[in-house]
Amino acid sequence: MPCYYLPQIETEQKQYFITGEEFHHLSQVMRKRQGDNILVSSGSGILANCKITSIEPKRVLIEIVEKQILPRSQPQMALGFALLKNKHDSLIIEKATELGCAVFYPLETQRTVRRNSANQQQKFHKTGIAAMKQCDNAWLPEIKECHILSEIPAVMRQDGFIPVVALETERQRTLPEILAEFPEKPLGIIIGPEGGFSAEEIDFFVREEVMSFSLGNHILRAETAAISSLAQLAGLNFNLNRDYY
Repeated sequence: MPCYYLPQIETEQKQYFITGEEFHHLSQVMRKRQGDNILVSSGSGILANCKITSIEPKRVLIEIVEKQILPRSQPQMALGFALLKNKHDSLIIEKATELGCAVFYPLETQRTVRRNSANQQQKFHKTGIAAMKQCDNAWLPEIKECHILSEIPAVMRQDGFIPVVALETERQRTLPEILAEFPEKPLGIIIGPEGGFSAEEIDFFVREEVMSFSLGNHILRAETAAISSLAQLAGLNFNLNRDYY
């Protein structure tokens, strides 16, 4: 069943209009008709099975048939990632959203190839919405404004996350070992750019007391490292709580 994004869903109201891009996709792409059922996500914890009651030239009226309220489990997951070329950072947003990442921190590093642009935030937001709908997720992640690397540890800590960084130079500590030390604490994973972090940036993590972890003996692309890290963390959180969402 196709899923649509409707952030204004409330707990009591039964009928809503779908307009704009979601209306176009529903009526012109999927060719839905009156009486068809669709799934609607609020992006803030509500997932509703709805029926189309009428289709107008620029909007569709839907009625909620059944509704679930899915609280986001703790600890939440966050990901800081360097902007990448060839839309690989959008791949990070897409796959990490599917894995349940709650907050994204785009960042610029010394070796970042592509710099932040005015419409980057909007593009990432649209990618997050599409990924949320694709996997029938009730939660849309928050995507922060782009930061420079030196700001990230403090910003993550202010938001309640423990910053941890994946480093090729780390050979001892793993992500499961870090989580074992802080089982109830939300972790904010930091992933570097193509070419990795510079020696100066690695020294910065040491000064800021940001714990590092290894993803193994293989050299991973930045987007692979980000997705692998989130997948590990999601699996570990699921083992601690089988209702983890």
